[in-house]
Amino acid sequence: MNPDTEWGRIRAELDIANLVYTCARATDQRDEAAFAQCYTEDGEFHRSGKVFRGSTEIAHSLRERKASLQRRHVFTNVQVQLQGTDQAQGQSYCLVYDKDEAAEAGLPPIVADIQDEYLRVNGQWKIQRRVVRRSFI
Repeated sequence: MNPDTEWGRIRAELDIANLVYTCARATDQRDEAAFAQCYTEDGEFHRSGKVFRGSTEIAHSLRERKASLQRRHVFTNVQVQLQGTDQAQGQSYCLVYDKDEAAEAGLPPIVADIQDEYLRVNGQWKIQRRVVRRSFI
């Protein structure tokens, strides 16, 4: 789809927003295969002072979460700027809710700023680089 047309731009922005939401769901479900599919093979994921490189290492980053921790990511204010036919950048806010099964109450929510770079590979938008910065804890 050509992003130079209005429909092409709208379609690319929608596809990228859906990628953001798909990635969040895969994270919450600890679905490593689905999480890896959200990234390019040589993608980067920057989180909590760590950098995970390559879709396999990025997928395995889900294993760092405590087994008893349930997590839900709520993305909002997703903005996409197309940089060409196959490249884009985006920003969003992410609200993270955690609940440890061993505790009675949930943990305080986390608010993070997300900076993404996207690349279209074989007609599919993927995350090339994601940087997560906590704003509020």
